[in-house]
Amino acid sequence: MKMQNKSGLSKRRLYAVMFAVVGTGILTLLAIYELNSFMSELKAYIYFANSHQEVLNVNSVSADEKISTSFLMWVLKHSLLTIALAASFSGVIFYSVLFWKGFLNKKENQKGQVDLVTNWKNYNQFELDAEKCLKERKNQEYAVVTFDIDQFKLVNEQYGKKTGDEILAAISDKLQCFIEKKEYFSRYSADQFVLLLKYDVQEEFNQRLERLNKQFLQELEVKSVRFSFGVYAISNYTCSFMQMSTYATIARDTVKSCHENKIAYYNGEVRNAMLREKELENNMEAALINQEFYIVLQPKYVANGERIIGAEALARWNSAALGAISPGEFIPIFEKNQFIFRLDMYMLQKVCEQQRRWLDEKKKIITISVNISRVLLNDRGLAEKIKDLVDSYEIPHNFIEIELTESAFFDDDGSLFNTVKKLRQYGFLVSMDDFGAGYSSLLSLKEISLDIVKMDAQFFRNSEHDQRSQIIIRDTIMMAKHLDMKTVAEGIETEYQAKFLEELGCDYIQGFYYGRPMMVEDFEKLLYQE
Repeated sequence: MKMQNKSGLSKRRLYAVMFAVVGTGILTLLAIYELNSFMSELKAYIYFANSHQEVLNVNSVSADEKISTSFLMWVLKHSLLTIALAASFSGVIFYSVLFWKGFLNKKENQKGQVDLVTNWKNYNQFELDAEKCLKERKNQEYAVVTFDIDQFKLVNEQYGKKTGDEILAAISDKLQCFIEKKEYFSRYSADQFVLLLKYDVQEEFNQRLERLNKQFLQELEVKSVRFSFGVYAISNYTCSFMQMSTYATIARDTVKSCHENKIAYYNGEVRNAMLREKELENNMEAALINQEFYIVLQPKYVANGERIIGAEALARWNSAALGAISPGEFIPIFEKNQFIFRLDMYMLQKVCEQQRRWLDEKKKIITISVNISRVLLNDRGLAEKIKDLVDSYEIPHNFIEIELTESAFFDDDGSLFNTVKKLRQYGFLVSMDDFGAGYSSLLSLKEISLDIVKMDAQFFRNSEHDQRSQIIIRDTIMMAKHLDMKTVAEGIETEYQAKFLEELGCDYIQGFYYGRPMMVEDFEKLLYQE
């Protein structure tokens, strides 16, 4: 990490310290020199007196008087010089003590203005500076920006608090270089930062934040961190700065679960979305207790459509208070607030309960795939937790397929690959969902073995008229076969798509053409009528 020198000493203070130290050193050397001279001459005098005692006794009275007088004058001369040097030395020491006492007192006064983690201004001082700036802004427009590190708690857990603090300090150093005159920043809690920046055109402002985000990602040593930004382009300068920061934070929280766009602006829609999010969060605990979440099953067919080979379990929520809620609405919220872990394990439990029921009734059992959120993959004990849950229902592991989205592989720091390896060792099937939707697919397949690849539905939209898409689909199926993996085409809606995939050798097909997601009772009728 690139760190800056933040000693806090001005040049004037530095020169004063240097003067005191150098002056003290020179005077000390002079005192030592004079003392040595004194001792040498005294020894010489004693030697001379002892050696010429007879000569001196020739005229003993006058000689003694001359020697005593000469000696006393010599002692007085050197004593005065030594005293002068000692006084000067004491004066320098006294000055140094006074200087450092004043310096430490000033540092003590500044302590209330400095963030002890970043060594830059703390939030209290930042807020004072920001409010003063906005009062004196004249015609300059401003925006409040808040940002934080996604899942920073996991960074602290994996790398240690010291590394976490170093990251926060490095971010602050970068912000100090980033801001311009009459702009301010501060860390205001944990990994959350706030800035007051000049604002003119949204597009240019957006580009500026994107450049900052890029610098963060390039220069931080921990490469797995991601940032979410919220912006409030100030429209009401009469509200408190705290309220402005709240608006920016509301906008920021709307993109916490997004993988691509990580900058959001506050507006009326954002506010309504935030209120809706809070409404869902207020009801999610009771929904889990009251079993308002349930599974629906979407069948997977062999390519020719003759028989069902498996199914995917999908979550649904029928709220007693809010009615039916789309998974596209509640799943991103649960991923952001970590409730998804409990929901995913709940869904796996419901799948195990259903399979256990089929086994007890001596019915045919099929493999059911369960989606595991990328958020859970940071849990290094995930494979063991899945195994323990499935074993508690005595379900053979090969009848459980764990689906991981392709984006999960994009940010992996090694824990995902270890989890996949363990799951496959335990006998579970592991598939990559949404293959081809991102940018890491081929690299991931190079690094780790999987059982199944699910081609994203985007491949098949207008594929009958797009030769390039057909080539990619064909080569993906061929590659999977060479890597000893099965292929599933999802989102298939037309007869042409189904026939085309069958001709190319795709193993399984999932989509509305063969069957929509359905209640378990309806799926059982479809499955057992075969």
